[in-house]
Amino acid sequence: MFNFLILLQLGMSCKKEPIIEPFANYGSDTTALNQDFELIWSDRDMRGFTCYGTIVTSISVIYFIDPTGSGGDDIISLDKLTGDTLWSKSAQGSTSQHKLLGNSIYYKGSGLFCIDVTTGNEKWKVSNYSKKHLNDFIFANNKIYAFFDLGGGIVGDSTKLYEIDPITGSSSEKFTLYGADRNGYNQAPKGMLFYNHPNGNKIIFTQSIGYKPSITTERGEYYAIDITNDSIFWDLGYYFFDGDINSGGISSSPILINDNTILLKNYKYNASLNLQTMTENWKSSVSNNYRTGGGYMTELGGKIFQSVGNFARFNIVNSNDGSIYKNYTNLGYDSFGSDFVKYNNHIYFTTTKGLFKMDATGTIVKQILATDALSEEVGGSFSNGLDIDPMTGNIYTTCGFNMVCIKEK
Repeated sequence: MFNFLILLQLGMSCKKEPIIEPFANYGSDTTALNQDFELIWSDRDMRGFTCYGTIVTSISVIYFIDPTGSGGDDIISLDKLTGDTLWSKSAQGSTSQHKLLGNSIYYKGSGLFCIDVTTGNEKWKVSNYSKKHLNDFIFANNKIYAFFDLGGGIVGDSTKLYEIDPITGSSSEKFTLYGADRNGYNQAPKGMLFYNHPNGNKIIFTQSIGYKPSITTERGEYYAIDITNDSIFWDLGYYFFDGDINSGGISSSPILINDNTILLKNYKYNASLNLQTMTENWKSSVSNNYRTGGGYMTELGGKIFQSVGNFARFNIVNSNDGSIYKNYTNLGYDSFGSDFVKYNNHIYFTTTKGLFKMDATGTIVKQILATDALSEEVGGSFSNGLDIDPMTGNIYTTCGFNMVCIKEK
């Protein structure tokens, strides 16, 4: 959203000069075997695909892929030790939102679906695409909380928050947002957080694209809903908008640290909010040289790591004041933004350039580049999707059109 307008933005100074990281080594013209990781197994899909997610379970690894020309995503379960196929489901719609809980995987297709990890069989679904369009969902408080637009899909007359039983799929309405009450903008929330207030109330904080059927009329809104009292708890409205259209959109989903501190990001600003006191800790501007598009965030060692997004800039921000600590401009890009995986005080992520392991200081300690090869048969670029087995440290991702299991040397 608003990506085509980013180049028109004016630069704004940050609080501190960032540390510019040296360029990573992208290898020579001759592809060499990677020195940091080794291949355990690979499973090639000859159709070609884009990977939208990877989930490691106790016995398997689940890949969400979109085969070339398929018209709908496939879900494939492989034995995590051997790579043998356990089951697969084809043409599941868009599955870029998915979560694991116990022995079930929940994902967004043409609705919200719950399937059994062992068999792939459907347990339940909430699906009526013409009347209920799923925006986003999270697990919290032993429940699923999900926003659906109702009426005529994403331009319906209202947006409803539901509480859903993860076992049965039964649901109950918790709150309704009417476009008429928000300047005619139906909300389409993207990115949700759950917060237990010290007074016992259950709070959902979310960001919304304030949907209208034109990219120039969408608006990034932020608010918290008190689902205990069926009311708006804190309404920040068009929070980041400063008159420049590039300040009006949303970017990475918000993250929650230190129990009650929310971190927000859009194309021009970073911000830290205290959800308990409903106050702003800080808001910092991002100069034109460091702005990026949509992606993900995570926190490690007092730093906020922001993935490359579609403008090929990877920022690391100090969580205490919002100043930029480090900036990479040579890690490739990712229009959808690959999520981070934290493991043993490091973060792992993929981009179009490769797979990276980074420590809490923002230093790349290991990497696989697209110019490297894992074996004589396996090499190439990486799609979205990476997960790590917490028991073994084995990494599951894609390389070229191969679903792979690798380990660090």
